[in-house]
Amino acid sequence: MTQVADAPAGRSIDHRYRIVARIADGGMATVYQAVDERLGRTVAVKVMHRQLAQGPHHDQFVERFHREARSAASIANPHIVQVYDTGEYEGLGYLVMEYVHGVTLRQAMRIQRTFSVRETLRILLETLDGLASAHRAGVIHRDIKPENLLINDRGHVQITDFGLAKAISQETLSSTGMLLGTASYLAPEMIAENRGTPQGDLYAVGIVGWEMLAGEVPFPTSNPVTMVFKHVHEDVPGVQTRCPGVDPSVARFLSRLTARDLAQRPADAVVAHQDLHELMTRLDTTAWEYRRDPASLAVVGPLNPARPHTPAPAAPTPGTPKAASTSTTPTAISTEARQTAIPSTARGTTSDTTATSTRTPPSPPSSNHAAVNATVNATGTDTLSPSSGADEPRPIRDGEESDDQVSPTASFDAFLTRHLGNDRSDTDGSDTDRTETDPSGAPRRLSNRDRGHASNGTRTQSFTDAGYGLARGHATTRLTRMSSTQGSQASTDTPSRTSRRRLPMTTLAAVMAAVLVVLAAAASAVWWYLRGPGSYRTVPRPTDVACVDERPCTLTGAGWAAYESTLKVSGIPYRVSRAFSDTVTSGDIVSSTPSHVGAHLSRRGGDAIDVIVSKGVRMATIPQDIDDPTTESGRDPLAALKRAGFSNIRHTAGRDPYSQNLPERALVSIDPKPGTTLKHSAPVTVTLSKGPMPVSMPDIVGRRREDAQAALDDAKLRVSYTEEHSDSVDAGSIISVSVAKGTQLHWGDAVQAVVSTGPETADVPSVVGSTPSAARSKLEALGFTVKVEGTPILHLIRQQSAQGRTRLRDEHGTATVITLTVV
Repeated sequence: MTQVADAPAGRSIDHRYRIVARIADGGMATVYQAVDERLGRTVAVKVMHRQLAQGPHHDQFVERFHREARSAASIANPHIVQVYDTGEYEGLGYLVMEYVHGVTLRQAMRIQRTFSVRETLRILLETLDGLASAHRAGVIHRDIKPENLLINDRGHVQITDFGLAKAISQETLSSTGMLLGTASYLAPEMIAENRGTPQGDLYAVGIVGWEMLAGEVPFPTSNPVTMVFKHVHEDVPGVQTRCPGVDPSVARFLSRLTARDLAQRPADAVVAHQDLHELMTRLDTTAWEYRRDPASLAVVGPLNPARPHTPAPAAPTPGTPKAASTSTTPTAISTEARQTAIPSTARGTTSDTTATSTRTPPSPPSSNHAAVNATVNATGTDTLSPSSGADEPRPIRDGEESDDQVSPTASFDAFLTRHLGNDRSDTDGSDTDRTETDPSGAPRRLSNRDRGHASNGTRTQSFTDAGYGLARGHATTRLTRMSSTQGSQASTDTPSRTSRRRLPMTTLAAVMAAVLVVLAAAASAVWWYLRGPGSYRTVPRPTDVACVDERPCTLTGAGWAAYESTLKVSGIPYRVSRAFSDTVTSGDIVSSTPSHVGAHLSRRGGDAIDVIVSKGVRMATIPQDIDDPTTESGRDPLAALKRAGFSNIRHTAGRDPYSQNLPERALVSIDPKPGTTLKHSAPVTVTLSKGPMPVSMPDIVGRRREDAQAALDDAKLRVSYTEEHSDSVDAGSIISVSVAKGTQLHWGDAVQAVVSTGPETADVPSVVGSTPSAARSKLEALGFTVKVEGTPILHLIRQQSAQGRTRLRDEHGTATVITLTVV
């Protein structure tokens, strides 16, 4: 076997990457699907062609391989195709890259032709996000085009092919005088000054957006020389010239990106991404849904990616040197050739004559013309992406050289004859004849009918979903390839009888090919709408959430403002509610239904995604009157704190004290103090009252009043006293109490006690000299018992037994007896 690129399935590179299948061939490399046997994952391996590795420009091609690896590996962004590894095997450089399932933007353009503002801005936003990371890392891509923008199976953009990338600090693109890039998307300063800038990437992004909306590039021509002239000397027309219904703010944004003056463009993709994000928040529904009617685009013959929806250039006749591919293929043009294509106006002077000369066919080849490197830039993206060249790419057979390449020694005259001969400026389909070179090298004239045969007689092409590690598509469309002899006969000035007889067959073949293309496209469209990605919407991945491979990725933590814009751009209906969250920052997504990135939402079922957005951590305020037991909050502090929203209330019932003054469950203390506002989950320490302590009624009856008071004070009981005479209790002692001893009371309860004032007494008056009856009545009225003794003669009281202050009763309660003696 002569080279690794021809390796059959099963061969291993560096004893690690086992080849599974060939994905596509390009002018510089072949890309394989492989399995990383060390990590057990599917990868894409890009292997350099042996003829390049052994050619005179070996060092340059190897450097491009290494530069692509370094540039891509230095950028961490979900919108950049990852590069895992690089090295050499059997003398051939190789890159190991992420295996992306999806299609290129160019393939989507071929199927859809035009895009809505919603679809366009979503793709541009993700492209600018990836480029913003590159620009922040000091890397400019230099080859942004639809072929290098992959749309993965989740509907997101991934930028590939950093083979032309350079550090921003490098002044020019190449030290060899070579201009590398794709003519349709080259910025003026890259063409005129050989200088790569971040604004150059933005220019290309603007052209891509312009093409998505309009269905064609601003300067539709298949001639790269004419195209670069227009990019340098003419302003890109506003997209509203082709899309009159587009929102003016969208048109102004694209005009900023595609401004000829570098200073009028945003400084880099970071600024452009911010500007686009702000623009998208201001668009209304009508602006989002605008789309140019694809039926307004004329289609004649095979599609030409340099001039979408216009015929591809005629195939070269035998003997004519192979020309560079069309303007969407990166082309390497020498400094002398570039200066020939770019008049002196690009270098600061004005020359109408020079400008006119670019629109006329060049003079016949001369031997003293400088050689031009008009070879296709043989990176993987040029020929691996489905739109490289005039038609779809095809695999290169063993020993066959890519049809998209021109020998590095091809003359500049041959280059101009190829491109200016096919399209002198803007091919408008007029009936004028043009010059081609027959197999002998002599110029000849072709009529429009002949050109139709030539354009229909293109080589066999394979329409595959080939890209950098792209999974193969669902259908392959093949166009008829005419033999070189038939092409030569169709291009002769006077058709022979044989060619006239073959004309209907040629036309029939072209019609059949067109019908097959239409049927295949229709079948793909029906599948896409009923069973494929068109039948559902996919929950997009947020840009600010890191998702680990092979693990479910949720939206939790994603910023809602940015993700809402993503949903609007993607056309996904949504319902939003808001809730407090202790773990998710305010404004970020707490949860969603469906919960995982990549989940499907039925388009026809009207499925919407339900999103809960965080209001941040809930804040709560301690009630100001919580320490007042007479208020609602004070009567039940714990319930009041819960109503306020606190969830971390710390209260230990076993540590609550008794209180003589506070009722049970009233607040004793709280930390923080009342009126404080804090997070609802912050700890709040509370001490509550258990109310008055239960006590037993002490035995105080018969005790001196002083002793009784001390006992009641110890029990924290309130007492009130009354006084009574007692014949049996000494004065100053407790006669009785309102509560029996041992009764269960509580601190602060009230009791009544009766204190003895001693026996009751009365002043006994003198009744001597009074009659017995009068004396008896008087003494008995005071409560005494009267006893009369003696023989009444005079019936007068001569003597009495008691006089003055005298007890009314004895200790037993018996009334005191006063004895009166009668004479």
